[in-house]
Amino acid sequence: MSSIDQIDDMARFKKEIYLYALITAVVFEIISIPIAGLGTEFAYGLCLGTIAAILNFSIMAFTFGRMADSKNTGITVIGYSARLVLSAAACLFALKAGLVSAAGVIAGLLTIKVSIYYLHVIRKKKQG
Repeated sequence: MSSIDQIDDMARFKKEIYLYALITAVVFEIISIPIAGLGTEFAYGLCLGTIAAILNFSIMAFTFGRMADSKNTGITVIGYSARLVLSAAACLFALKAGLVSAAGVIAGLLTIKVSIYYLHVIRKKKQG
């Protein structure tokens, strides 16, 4: 497999994960309506957390790709630190808005993980 094919496969893989992460966020929002009501606090936190999760995943993919190309593990420390700061900033912004928003951020940060779990565990079991 050529490197261009690998890049195309990775791009398709990331797009599919992002799509399922957004679908997961919508499902989380629907589930939250009877619990948190129709207010915008949970939706604010959920959007913030989902954006942070997508950016975190993109940073991780970028740093791992750089590390694989250059064999320099220092880039992963920088990437990890950036991801940690991004997640902390999302949590702090949400906490300033309220606890319901903070719960939304936590749910949003889980969207990428849920989509990966669905794509690579549940869907693969259904396929065979």
